[in-house]
Order: sequence, then C-alpha cells, then structure tokens
Amino acid sequence: TPQVMGTDVETVTPTEATALVYTNSVATSPVTKNIPSLRYLSYRLTLERRDSKWLITEMTPVTSLDLTPRL
Repeated sequence: TPQVMGTDVETVTPTEATALVYTNSVATSPVTKNIPSLRYLSYRLTLERRDSKWLITEMTPVTSLDLTPRL
C-alpha cells in the first residue's frame, strides 16, 4: 500500500516539468510470514503538457530505503 508523503516541483515551463515524489509503502506476503515490509522511495517525474493535461513521461527512482526486518 504506497502513500505519497510529499512532493516538490523542481522545474516548470509551459510545456514541461520535473518533480520529486516521496513515498512510503507497506506490503505483506505469505512468503515473509505476513511480516510487513516497509520501504521509503523517491522518484523524479518528468511531465509533458498535452491537451491541457500533465502526463508523466518518465519516472526515475532517486532514493530507496528498505526497512524490512530480516529473519
């Protein structure tokens, strides 16, 4: 279950933009005996404006922190 924890616009023009998105996600799996995994991730989004809408054209991972317990 990912959640957006924060955003930040890096650059913006009338037709293009870049932004950072900070997320955290929690997941459980029978493989890990339902012990939740916790990951903090950030992405740099590249956006283009088309027909009055902003579309994501690229989503590049920037940072990754995995706090999942190791058994």
